[in-house]
Amino acid sequence: VEEDVRLMPRSALRGGAWPEAARWLLLRWLAAGRGGAAAAAADAPLEEASELLRATEHHQLPLRAKTALLAWLVDEAAASAAIREQLQRNVEGRSGVLEKERERRREEKEKREAGKAEAAAKE
Repeated sequence: VEEDVRLMPRSALRGGAWPEAARWLLLRWLAAGRGGAAAAAADAPLEEASELLRATEHHQLPLRAKTALLAWLVDEAAASAAIREQLQRNVEGRSGVLEKERERRREEKEKREAGKAEAAAKE
């Protein structure tokens, strides 16, 4: 799927277009035989979703088919080296932001405590 994402027009990867992107990826994946008969038999809801997506829109799918499609997309994304690398960068970036926020709160607490101690000493 990762190579299929590279072929996809950038406009298909924007917020509101993700159902079309999901349809495109799933149908390409199945057409290329990457699912195979065993995978289709093992995942009937995904097969159902692929059949329904040929004739209907994502928002009209039954919940079971939407869930199967979402689970498949998550599995494919998790298998992507590019996605894993981006997730790791996100985690590292967030860790830095969280550490800065903890430090800021620690400093504020120390200032409050120092202010309380100073006020108590004046009394």
